[in-house]
Amino acid sequence: MADRRTTYLIAKIIFATAVLLLMTKMQPAAVSAGEVSGSTERQALSEYSMEPCEGDTVVPEPEEIDTVNSAAEAEEKTDITAEKEQAGEKQKLPETTELPENTELPESAEEEEILLTNPEDTAGSGKPGIAYSTHVQTYGWTEEKANGEMSGTTGEAKRLEAIKIHIDGDADLGITYQTHVQTYGWMDWVKAGSISGTEGKSKRLEAIRIRLTGKDQDRYDIYYCVHVQTYGWMDWVKNGEVAGTEGQGKRLEGICIMLVKKGDPVPIYPGSTETSPGKPSVCYRVHAQTYGWMKTVADGAAAGTQGESKRLEALVIELKNAPYPGSIQYQSHIQSIGWEPAWHNAGDESGTTGAAKRLEAVRIRLTDEMAEHFDIYYRTHVQMLGWLGWAKNGEEAGSEGLSYRIEALQICLAPKGAPAPGSVQGAFRSFTSPDLSSINSAGGEKSIVSFGGFTLSKNLKTELQKAIDSAQKGDLNVGFIMMDIRTGQGVAYNADERFYGASTIKAFYIPAVVYSNPSSISKWEQHMKGILQQSNNYSYELLRQEYGPGPIQAWAARAGISLEGIDKSLYSWYSARDLAKLWLVNYSYFSIGGTAETVASWMQNLSQSILKPVLGSKYRICSKGGWKSSPEKAFNDAGIVYAGNGPYVIALMSDYPGMRESGLYGIVEALDECHNAIGR
Repeated sequence: MADRRTTYLIAKIIFATAVLLLMTKMQPAAVSAGEVSGSTERQALSEYSMEPCEGDTVVPEPEEIDTVNSAAEAEEKTDITAEKEQAGEKQKLPETTELPENTELPESAEEEEILLTNPEDTAGSGKPGIAYSTHVQTYGWTEEKANGEMSGTTGEAKRLEAIKIHIDGDADLGITYQTHVQTYGWMDWVKAGSISGTEGKSKRLEAIRIRLTGKDQDRYDIYYCVHVQTYGWMDWVKNGEVAGTEGQGKRLEGICIMLVKKGDPVPIYPGSTETSPGKPSVCYRVHAQTYGWMKTVADGAAAGTQGESKRLEALVIELKNAPYPGSIQYQSHIQSIGWEPAWHNAGDESGTTGAAKRLEAVRIRLTDEMAEHFDIYYRTHVQMLGWLGWAKNGEEAGSEGLSYRIEALQICLAPKGAPAPGSVQGAFRSFTSPDLSSINSAGGEKSIVSFGGFTLSKNLKTELQKAIDSAQKGDLNVGFIMMDIRTGQGVAYNADERFYGASTIKAFYIPAVVYSNPSSISKWEQHMKGILQQSNNYSYELLRQEYGPGPIQAWAARAGISLEGIDKSLYSWYSARDLAKLWLVNYSYFSIGGTAETVASWMQNLSQSILKPVLGSKYRICSKGGWKSSPEKAFNDAGIVYAGNGPYVIALMSDYPGMRESGLYGIVEALDECHNAIGR
């Protein structure tokens, strides 16, 4: 239609040009150029009026016309034809036109041809698309997403509470959708732009159905997939099918929606709009304690056991239906062996069988072009820690240095750049010895020293010295060290004088026992809490009889110190520097989470403390004090202060004859002020 219209308009312009040329030749000599009389112009136009013919070609020829009205009639017919074209009525227009020799087209004709030969460029002819917004816990309504983009969150445990969807473009399409809402069940169907779900009621969406309406609904499919609590991304569904769960109490966290024309490639991978020449599959099986080799599973299914305390000992992974060149490789961290020295290829056995050795961590990666088009995700279910976060593409998953077994494993593929199947936080837990170089640089003299690049101001040094002098009245003695854990900067005084440690040793014995004997926490939990929270000596003696000095000696080795007489005695002598180092090991251990975090919670804001009365109203504190009146004299406290500007370790020791802690409050206050100055 556009080509015929264009040809017709060109012919009309050529005809008008020819008429003007003819008029110029015919006008009397007395009339100069540009002075053609009205009557002469009308007569010339009437002599060359043009009407569309029934044939495919219109060739205008001169014809004797007696009246001016004939030209007007021809112009009126032309206008009617254009109106019919705009209304959608088809007209038979000329396809070719014979042009006079040496005739040039006016520029205006060329411009009009460019405008009319691209009907797709005209307004209102846009391709239909889908747009949507979700109401997310805490965040409220999010910005609008479109055509397969994710709306919502992953890895934040935030529920979707409501959704709005609409369609853009010229297709005769509508949309209707309904959601399954906590407490209410399935809500009524709503139309485009309406809210489905709730606002301000803290009710989670649990499932959704979406379908198309309108005359063009049979030309398109509506695809959608959801990210669900616990399960991660679920498969794409379409045209009114249920996405999500019912009756399981699982929240929707994210959603992707796509409008796809019938016959076009459809999305294959959850959370991604990418299609592929083929959908690859990752298959894997594990060798588990007691069970041996278990059945092969694939694409995110759990391999192994949960809640049975069975270790994984070996695994085999294979890649099926790879659409691109490349394969899969993997590597295991094995009890008493560590990381295997080489990567295994698809189908090879990684780990051991018949040696009763647990797998503790894994690494998995893709190779060649497969690595360019896909990410491989995997996560582990670890003793004491449960399911950890998702690792990908050769990252470490599991634990190291904890002696924890992997009990189950999940592996899945995702197109490159697609959202992770779940949270990626905390995929690997490692317990390694802390860096002690900064704290070792602190001077041990009986004067205030700053270290790690920190310079103590004159005013702060004066205040700290006043607090020390007040605490050391008579023949009493103190020693302390404070260090910012992030920067290694701090302040020390008399850091290497040895004091009687008293019950501060219990702060390390309990973590050491739980770390080396994970099952001990279930058997001895009440005793352990009593040892830390009430400083119960009887329970401490029972635990030492059960596990001996080995755990605390290993803990001290991590801190780079030795504990005098700890192999024969329940208590020991050590310095403020030693005490701070032991707490740095605790800090490293607590960051693992799981049972380590549980142990840390038993030492938060204890009542028998020097730190709590001064800092407890401002910060969370994890500490353990110790005291004795005779024959040894001691009052000590140490721990981690989780200050607003970063955590710091503090160790304060004295030969106070027990329960004289108030005399040390001034030092704690001054050290907190010193820490506030770090990083300014």
